[in-house]
Amino acid sequence: MDLWLCDQPEDASLAQGDTFCLQLESTTDPDVASMRVKSSLISYGTGVGCLALGVVIIWAGWWVPHNKEQRVTPFVAIVRLFAICSLGFSGVNVWRGIWYLADDWILPDQPYASYWTTSIAGSTLCFLLWGGNSLLAPPSIFLLDGPGLASPPVAVTLLSSHFAVSLPVDQEPPPLSLPVKLADIFASFLLLPFGVVWYWRGSWLLLDYWFWGLTDSDYDVNMSLLWTLLLAVLSGFITSEPIVGLVDRHIENHILLCLMGRLRTDIMAWGTVALWRLIWIFWDQFLGGTQMRWAILGHVLAIVVLTSIGCVSSICAPSSTLGVDSVPDANAADEPLFAMLPLPHELLYVFGISRQPLTKQIDGEVEMGSVLEESTRTAAIEASKKRLPERVTQPMDIPEDFEVVPPPEPERYESSTGWLTGSLVPARAGEESQEDHQEPPVASSTRAERSFRSYSQLQRFGSVRMKSECAQRPGLENKRSRSKFFRSR
Repeated sequence: MDLWLCDQPEDASLAQGDTFCLQLESTTDPDVASMRVKSSLISYGTGVGCLALGVVIIWAGWWVPHNKEQRVTPFVAIVRLFAICSLGFSGVNVWRGIWYLADDWILPDQPYASYWTTSIAGSTLCFLLWGGNSLLAPPSIFLLDGPGLASPPVAVTLLSSHFAVSLPVDQEPPPLSLPVKLADIFASFLLLPFGVVWYWRGSWLLLDYWFWGLTDSDYDVNMSLLWTLLLAVLSGFITSEPIVGLVDRHIENHILLCLMGRLRTDIMAWGTVALWRLIWIFWDQFLGGTQMRWAILGHVLAIVVLTSIGCVSSICAPSSTLGVDSVPDANAADEPLFAMLPLPHELLYVFGISRQPLTKQIDGEVEMGSVLEESTRTAAIEASKKRLPERVTQPMDIPEDFEVVPPPEPERYESSTGWLTGSLVPARAGEESQEDHQEPPVASSTRAERSFRSYSQLQRFGSVRMKSECAQRPGLENKRSRSKFFRSR
């Protein structure tokens, strides 16, 4: 976009100050500054348009196959990939537009004060909107493409996300009036991105100021990468699950737990910004610079690699996806598509966006990967209550770290996968779950379904937990521990 809209030279470099749409020159040349503002507005408008297109695709239900068997066909997979790429392209353009406009509008004559202002104002706005987790990005948070019928949490809103994690699986969200819905859409798709981008702009440029010094020396730029790497590693270590667990297990006060969660999010966000800055500048400095062919190569390579490992949805960012700060209910309906670092490799599926849901047949005729009629669903549940998991009649793609057990009781429900009548839980917890199992809770809807669209509800049965996860988190039966576990998923 810089090459197309700003006439940026292909040999631009950070030390010369002519990257990021001729940023340095725009401070002294009014014509360049005007061109940069115009470029920013075009970029922002393009981003909003692509966002609208992606949201329409998701809300209209085109992610879900509508054939009789509800199989994910190649056409459906292409539509899914198109929707994700549209939302990803939207995020890039929205961020670019807001970032460059902030350079021109927020204390342009006092750069250091401008950095601090946007960093603090951005994070404050996000936390006030109860969307502080929206500041995070890969590798702090991942979005997984599948397998499954429901979309990952893209094209969602603040309220729909809040209800998805804060309500029990069998409880419907409260009805919302039209003004509340419109305000939710405005805050989620138009207001929240300003807070996120301001925070990233301020934090990124503060790292430039501290570690690089904004000199014209390539050596200083390259050395700043080392300090950035150290900050990213330190932030990741401090906010890792084992370290945070050592602190949280000694805290019983709910308010203090919430404050600790916000602090963790802020530290993790600084580490995420640092890692993105490291990779971004390393690519510009050592892997072809800002030439067009290298920009195209990086774009295509990213899409191919991320799609092949099943997490191309991770290219989405606010305003196309977001994270809320709501405390999860122990029996929440939210699907485990977010995962804190490190991401368990068992959750990655090759070309997950085109994979069929994990399925299980009962008496050779009921496929639980489908949307079921009420009578069929009731028969399936009754059959699953009478028979043990060895009655699986169709092969399932289950990693060796998992085993299938009967559905848990609602109060033991962890996080829905959506596609099994049984549960994937660790062996040590499986013995407890088999003692008394009842009808599993039925998820009312996914996040995207709660974003004011109306198509068939996707019924979900079962849950997923990893052996390694339970080994690291003793006492999952405790509600607070379960909430911590769920939030990390």
